[in-house]
Amino acid sequence: MAAHIKVKQAATKPLGEEMEFFRQYNEALFNKLEKKMLDLEADNQKLRILDEELRANEFRIKSISNNLPDGMIYQVIVKADGTRKFTYVSDSVKQLHGISPEEAMADATRIYGRVHKDDVALFKKAENEAFKTLSTFNVEVRVKDPSGGIRWSSLSSTPILMEDGSICWDGIELIITDRKQVENSLKESEEKYRSIIEQMVDGYFEVDLAGNYTFV
Repeated sequence: MAAHIKVKQAATKPLGEEMEFFRQYNEALFNKLEKKMLDLEADNQKLRILDEELRANEFRIKSISNNLPDGMIYQVIVKADGTRKFTYVSDSVKQLHGISPEEAMADATRIYGRVHKDDVALFKKAENEAFKTLSTFNVEVRVKDPSGGIRWSSLSSTPILMEDGSICWDGIELIITDRKQVENSLKESEEKYRSIIEQMVDGYFEVDLAGNYTFV
């Protein structure tokens, strides 16, 4: 008898079904890529808008600081070891300290070193007290002027504690020499006036419009 051998053929899907599967897969993949590209473009657009706003704000700050009469705006980082590094100095530093912003940012001592030696302790005390409470400090100190003389400057700065332990100070320096001269002249006049009054043999008094004594 002849042996009958049965061969089991592998079941195959019709070619049309395979093509449809790949078509749907490619379409889904294309849709995902298209969505990612749209999302990326939207993110880039947001970044461009933020960058434009940042540049506009920087321009406004620079415009204000560079046109500030007799003053300059600055930002300085003070590390835990006391090292200071200016990260921003307005162009008016040329007028106040006789150096460029780049020179100030390269070497902070070219500004801090101009504080009069008799006022350094006062400056450090005000700075330390402000740091303890993270509050704005205001101090008036004498500064060596680029012309070689001595002027008065008012310094106001606010500290921000950074994650690495360093301190960021955003501040402003204003020249107040004229004001201090007026104050000193007024003080000298008051002292002379009081000295004359105190040496008078007769009594002297002042009364306001309401009849109240203001000085005897």
